[in-house]
Amino acid sequence: MLVLTVVRNFLLVPIFFKYIGALEYKAWLASGAVAVQLLAVDFGLMGALSQMVASAYGRRDHTHVQKLVGTGLVITLAISFLLTLIGCLAAVFVPGVIGVSGEIASHITWAFLIVSIANGIQLIGIAIRAILNSLQRPFGPGIHNIVGEILALIVTVVLLLNGFELQSIAIGMLLRAVYLAIANGLLLLYVCRGVLGLSFRWDRALWPQLWRLSAYQFLAQLAGRINISFPTFLIAAFVGPEAAGSFALTSRAHDMIRTITFVLGGSLNPAMAHLYGEGNQKLYGEMLFRRARVQFLFGAIGIIGVVALNEPFMRLWVGDENFSGQLVNCLIGISVFVGLYASISYDALYCMGALRRTGVVVILESFLRLAVMIPLLATVGVWGVPFATAVVQFWASVVPFCLTLQRWFAYTASQLRGLASKIAVSTLVPLLALIPVMMIEHWISSWSRFLAVAAGFSVICGAFGFIRERNLIREIRRPRTATASVASDA
Repeated sequence: MLVLTVVRNFLLVPIFFKYIGALEYKAWLASGAVAVQLLAVDFGLMGALSQMVASAYGRRDHTHVQKLVGTGLVITLAISFLLTLIGCLAAVFVPGVIGVSGEIASHITWAFLIVSIANGIQLIGIAIRAILNSLQRPFGPGIHNIVGEILALIVTVVLLLNGFELQSIAIGMLLRAVYLAIANGLLLLYVCRGVLGLSFRWDRALWPQLWRLSAYQFLAQLAGRINISFPTFLIAAFVGPEAAGSFALTSRAHDMIRTITFVLGGSLNPAMAHLYGEGNQKLYGEMLFRRARVQFLFGAIGIIGVVALNEPFMRLWVGDENFSGQLVNCLIGISVFVGLYASISYDALYCMGALRRTGVVVILESFLRLAVMIPLLATVGVWGVPFATAVVQFWASVVPFCLTLQRWFAYTASQLRGLASKIAVSTLVPLLALIPVMMIEHWISSWSRFLAVAAGFSVICGAFGFIRERNLIREIRRPRTATASVASDA
């Protein structure tokens, strides 16, 4: 799936520029693609429904499973219709907000309408996938995701080459959504009716319970989408669609590193939640330190590497004119690094079941970020967006999360200094490698030179990190056999 994401987000972009046009595609990045992300919310239903179905299925309470699945699907259909309606109504106003008119405005409006319908249908497919995962059937939905993405990419390229321009992206997304809803729906019918002998039942008494459990997750989900998507929309509104599109493209490599490091940490969440559930808080605290060191090791290489190579990458990929500048590039890198701190501490509390505490912090941080970002954007320009992100996330998320963890686990000053020194050393080598890379960035005038420099940077930093932390990496893969203390690690 990562390969397909790279194809869509990187390899197809030059083709989009050629067949859609730079201004129209950047206007879409600044408006349609961003606003659609904000509308792709499930009101927190998926998290609550998945947890309740998994719990009932684990207890072998098939009667409750039938009611949950039936009630959840009915609510999903209602949400799907509501979000589709909101998106279709908003489509008329989106071009005017970012200041585009004429043929481009018409194209964005129609693309937004199509993608709004796709979002509503996709929500149904996502809900069914969540239910199948809770019933211990994750393989089928995973295959359907891959097949749906391949179909969408093929249709997008074919339509693009046949003159459909921006609509090719929207139609590809619609096809993927329809395929996922049908394929996952048929699989759910087979699993429930054919394998488990279950039927779908509506239970009016369940929906208030589902909504109550969904409330905090919905607000946190909405806040997260605002944090990720809304800055580009704000840049389009205050500065213009071209600046917003350039910012979105400049951020894309950073976003990929953010996703990889977050997925790396998230893959450890089930094991850590299980560890905490067993009541082994000492080992949980030690594992948290080890996890932080591993994530910062990989994160530092990726983030600093992107800061060093993003300008020549953008020059070769879409042209210098679409690069937002080194100041913005560096500030985005810093904001991703701060976000890594926030992610580690958030996951630690999430695995401990502190859902309400983490949800409230994320919500407050999101609104505070907007309150700081908008005045900065209006006064200093685009660089105010990543600057506000880094500063607010540090003080509003990292600090309260870390103070909570410190209070619960009572880490000593020597343990914290040891962890800080390990993270500093992991960051030092990529920073030193950054200097010669940035000195020769104008020499990087071809993809072969770019790949050679990127490979050299990765190999040198990766080899140092592996040699230094090889025992730690081995331990974190076997948490139950890790007996070394945090102090000795640090």
